[in-house]
Amino acid sequence: MLIYNILIALPDLRDTFLYSASNAAPVILSLLSTNGSEWSLFAVEYFLHSPKFLETFYPTFVSSKRIALLDVILMMLNELKTDFQTSSNYKIPVSVLIFLANEFVKYADIILQMKEPDSDLCEPLEIIHCLDVLCCASSISSFVDLLQSVPDLLCTTIVLLKGVHAAGKQASSNCFTPIENLSSVVEGLDRNCLMGPTDGLKCQLIRLIANLSWRNAQNQDKVREFDGIPLILDCCKLDARNPFIVQCVIFAIRNICENNVENQKVIASIDKKELSKSPVVEELGLNVLEDKHGSLVVTSVRDDQSRIEQTTQDIRDLFL
Repeated sequence: MLIYNILIALPDLRDTFLYSASNAAPVILSLLSTNGSEWSLFAVEYFLHSPKFLETFYPTFVSSKRIALLDVILMMLNELKTDFQTSSNYKIPVSVLIFLANEFVKYADIILQMKEPDSDLCEPLEIIHCLDVLCCASSISSFVDLLQSVPDLLCTTIVLLKGVHAAGKQASSNCFTPIENLSSVVEGLDRNCLMGPTDGLKCQLIRLIANLSWRNAQNQDKVREFDGIPLILDCCKLDARNPFIVQCVIFAIRNICENNVENQKVIASIDKKELSKSPVVEELGLNVLEDKHGSLVVTSVRDDQSRIEQTTQDIRDLFL
């Protein structure tokens, strides 16, 4: 409380405290460690307005402190989303988002280490928290153009989604393996599998791709060039680890194809019959058939069986 009040009263003292005092970093670390302290949170938010704050101190923090700092930034972004008239205390400098976007581009592939059972989770968790910040920031109109222009951010996200999706298809089960057997989750058999740090990861990656493609023709074309459209569509399978992935895919395809004829052609060229072979469709008790007009018709296996039984009974009644 004392530090915050002094810095607010003497704003010129902030940068002197941060960059001239040798004990600044330990003080910031102690603020991040003070869970539940509102004044500590205010002070960290205030420091974030210094243009070189992240660039100077972020590399010196351990992963757990970086995660705490990323959570503060995410909270500030959520405040912006819910209240566009919020005070200047919650406005994020663009330098913060550019720094985090570049960090994500550099270290995104660390997330793939999580498929190994004995891997250290600290650094991958940090990158996942960074992804959460970028997803939230890219959904805010004042930041989306900025993030859409960050070199390699979109490409890195597509490549990471490919890696996560491929890891989930490996023969040995890992934290990226989809849980398509929804009945086992309902029965509680796989409930412990839903508590992992990678839950919702594919949804977040697809969401970021969608936001970066929003009304941006250049990025829409990049998604196509990196074979992102078939990849995203292949993720459109019920998965208890990513419960809203179908909605995320629909949102992404909408943004990727808006006013983009070439991307629309890619969608039109995909074989619709692949849907009918999905084990998820079978598990849900559905039949997917193509009618004479080329449209897909979804029916219930139970209803189909009832109609067959009724027809059989009608034939028996007619001839017997």
